[in-house]
Amino acid sequence: MAPTVIILRDRHALSGAPPLVNAGAMAYARVAYPEDLARALAGNLGTLAPMDQLNLLNDAWALGQSGYAPARNVLTFIASLPAAASAVVWTRGVTLLETIDDAYGPVPARAAYRSAALKILAPVALQLNTVRADESSNVTRLRSRVWSASAEFGDAAALERARQIYASGQGSIDARRTALEIVAAAADNALFETLLARVRATTDPQEKSHVLEAMAGVVDPKLAGRMVDIALGPDTPAGDAANLLEDIADQNPDATWEALRPHLAAGPLPIDKQTRWTDIPLIAGLSARPERITDIRHYGEQDMPADARRPVDEAVAAIRLNQRVAAHALPDITAWVATR
Repeated sequence: MAPTVIILRDRHALSGAPPLVNAGAMAYARVAYPEDLARALAGNLGTLAPMDQLNLLNDAWALGQSGYAPARNVLTFIASLPAAASAVVWTRGVTLLETIDDAYGPVPARAAYRSAALKILAPVALQLNTVRADESSNVTRLRSRVWSASAEFGDAAALERARQIYASGQGSIDARRTALEIVAAAADNALFETLLARVRATTDPQEKSHVLEAMAGVVDPKLAGRMVDIALGPDTPAGDAANLLEDIADQNPDATWEALRPHLAAGPLPIDKQTRWTDIPLIAGLSARPERITDIRHYGEQDMPADARRPVDEAVAAIRLNQRVAAHALPDITAWVATR
């Protein structure tokens, strides 16, 4: 039996199977599902096209973080994805799991969330254990993303595998690159200094940039602050500073801002002004702290022309959204985790 397609002009009452609204993602619209309907749709997720699966994930998080739908819906959908679902859809699922983890920050509830996230990823990680000669680049990329996320969420085996590959230098180019990123993210002071020495010793600018990018993902806030100084110093190739600052801020927005503050006070950064006026507000916008609103507005007044301050307004809106996520979306997700 062919599916029924309804184009709404007003209201329409439905009975039977849960409806998929905006099938094929043809309309530029967000669809908010109540929790019971989201659960019902999740039960049929494996029968939907990848575009519809992807659309459900994106709508669930966009509306969940802004308070228009239960934030837990996004985890309901990700947890219901078949392990063999499209690599593109799973890659988005991994990104959303990491985004939620970043939003938690170092709070007690994060441990339970990470445990739940690892359980969600376990079937797809198992599915990806076998490397096929004819696999697509999307599958290869997903394998690295699942490995990296698993290490971030506390999987000791994932971290140990990365350490072994990093130490031996063995494995595919993709495996060695991912291992470096995982090891650098978990670096302590000693390893951080070893990586910095590697940056200073190489004469290959591509290798230098690659190692610096890995170091920019460091989780330790103190080392993140140190990395800001490195990004703005002579060890960083020309043109790389802005991207490195964004990467550092992804893990540690507030530590990045505090380390950046004296550089801002000292004068213009070694970044062209157009990039600076975009990227500095972007870094502030990753925070949820109310004082960051004052900081970024002050920066805009000091460094940016009045008619170029739209990124400041966007940063303020982003900070307020992050505050809403912390106050409403994360408690709902924590409650969902407690039921698993």
